[in-house]
Parts: sequence; structure tokens; C-alpha cells
Amino acid sequence: MVDKFHPFHHGKVIVRDTSNHGEVVSVIQFTPINELSAIEREEINFVTTFLHQSKKFVNPTGPSRTWGGRMWGIGWRKCMKALELFGRYIKLRVACQSRTEYFALAMKSFRVSNILGQMFKNFANIPFESNRDLMETNGIASFASAKFNDSLSKLDCAPHITFTSNGFFNPPHFDKGDTSEYAFALFVPTNSSDGTLADPSSGYNFSGGRFVFPDYRFYIDFKQKGIVKLLWPAKNVKHCTLPAVKPKGFRRMAMTLQITKKALNTCRDIKNDEVESYLNCSSPV
Repeated sequence: MVDKFHPFHHGKVIVRDTSNHGEVVSVIQFTPINELSAIEREEINFVTTFLHQSKKFVNPTGPSRTWGGRMWGIGWRKCMKALELFGRYIKLRVACQSRTEYFALAMKSFRVSNILGQMFKNFANIPFESNRDLMETNGIASFASAKFNDSLSKLDCAPHITFTSNGFFNPPHFDKGDTSEYAFALFVPTNSSDGTLADPSSGYNFSGGRFVFPDYRFYIDFKQKGIVKLLWPAKNVKHCTLPAVKPKGFRRMAMTLQITKKALNTCRDIKNDEVESYLNCSSPV
């Protein structure tokens, strides 16, 4: 069925819904690896290796979020335990056992936040500023913040990063838990061993894994094997990722920046003194 949908695989594409006052469905930009500047390559590589190394210190999300592959989150989230309100994704025992490694990695999060924030801002300035205003107004911590009440930097725009790999795929869905109007995503070819940026000239041949917008009958085709930036109203537009062929040694990593209703409501209540305190939430293993 998806083979009858329209593929997009190069250039910059803006899709609008003409039946809904021209509302933006998606903005997609494809960039071949060989067209990235040396600075862009270094920055993307810094982000993907950081996320790869972070997997040691956070648990993957539960099976309800995926049909295959893995999804992780790093940064701040609404806690799920009694008496815990808001805290960081973390395997506390592992972080304590590898304290030096964990803190060295945590220090890199500030640069990761700046890289992704600048990328988001350059790609879609108004949605970026809208997300940042939501955080500023409601006292939402940035994923790079070590403390809940740290001030935001000018490029902070999300409380956490969600990222997927290992052949991730999922069913068609809306991100109904979002409060941000638009989500920003980045898709990057990586080496599975260390998360570094993979170049097609080195043999990268990951195929499939189309990102589909079923209600609008189009999809992102990754055959260009470069990086892809995406902006879309994830809470209002149905989307999904299809299964992929996973060649040995390579993966496609996808990361998203968005703000959830739970994060906003909890942080707003803490800011307005409607709850007494907050505690870091963590996993014991």
C-alpha cells in the first residue's frame, strides 16, 4: 500500500494541507553527506556519538512505543513513581558505578543542546522560539540542565531528546501527549559500533525504514543516504516508521525534540508552588 504513496528523497520539501487553510504538514530537508561542511560533520558526529554513549546510562522505553528496534530518552521527564514529580532519565546504579564516565558525558550535553538548538532555529525559527517560550514561561528545565531550576540558554528548546536506532519501527499514531505545536527531528546514518556519522563511501547501505504520513499518502525515502531534517505537527498529523533492512555495522539514528503536556503541567505546578517539591526520578539498574 505504501508503495503507492508519493516519495520525497531530495532537496527541500514543504507539504501543506490545502483542505485545512494551507496548514503545514511537514517541512523536510535532505542533505547528502558530501555536501555537509566540515563543521556540520563534526557537530553531527558529536551529537550521535553522545547519544550512542548515553545508552549505557538510560533504559530503553517500554514496548508500547515500538514494534521493533529501540527508543531511548535522555534529559528531564515526568516521574512515574509515588512522591516523585520530575527528574532525569538515568540508571542510577550504573551512573554510580561509572561516575567519572557519566559526569564526563553529562558535561557534553551543553554542547549537544546548543548544536541541536541552533540547527532547529536555523531550520524553523518561529517553531523554535515557540518551544523555547513554552519552556521559559512554564519553568521547564532543558535536557542539558544539571539542576531543575537552572536558567535556560538561548538555544535550549526541549526538556529531553528522544532517539531511536536498531531498526526501530512503530504503528501509525499521533503524538497526543505533546504540547508543542511542532516537533523537530533529525535522521542520521551511523556506524553501529560507536554511533559515529557513517559515509556512504564507507559502505553504508541501510535501506527501508520509510517515515510515512499515511493520511496524506507520502513518505520520506532515505535512499539518498544523507541526513534528513524534519519539522511536523506530530500531535495532529499521523505518522509512523516502517521496518528497515539492517546491514551489519550500520544503523540509522533518529532524534526528536518536542515538549510533552506532562512535562509542561508538572513544571508549571512546581513553578507556581502548587506542589511542595520535586525529586529526581531514576531507574535502580
